[in-house]
Amino acid sequence: SDWPALSEFVIGGSKPQLIGELLAGSEHLQSIGHYRSAITEAVTALEVAIFRFAGNCNADKAFAPHMAQRLALGSLKSQVDHLGLSATVNYLLPTVLPEELLPASVISECQFAISRRQTIVHNGQRNVPESDARRAVSAIRACCQLLEKVTDVPAEGDHNSNVGR
Repeated sequence: SDWPALSEFVIGGSKPQLIGELLAGSEHLQSIGHYRSAITEAVTALEVAIFRFAGNCNADKAFAPHMAQRLALGSLKSQVDHLGLSATVNYLLPTVLPEELLPASVISECQFAISRRQTIVHNGQRNVPESDARRAVSAIRACCQLLEKVTDVPAEGDHNSNVGR
């Protein structure tokens, strides 16, 4: 009974969601011992998730109402563009998303992952402990899932669904 839908999917031109594809790739790299690459792939997924969230967020779900007003965030996307990934994770997300939605433990682990990625990319770190990769990938998956819950997903076929290139 599933064959027609499966056949249509295989024949069709649809692609898997980019964030999920990046996270799956990261987990695969981790499973085969490529810990540096696993972290860089996971941080890329986080960056895409943050830019997608910032460009399509549902303010009613995402922000504590008093924080959005206090920060005068007319455009979260412009703030994220201005701040960049590290400052967005370090300052903006903890400010605009309540603890119940985005726990401090997830934020701190994402901060760790971004810091580790910076060391890998900018300082040429070659050896990364497996535990660091597991920690980073796990936290980023959790953060991406939380951000996805408060992101308005564009209708299928919407060409703006690749925010955060």
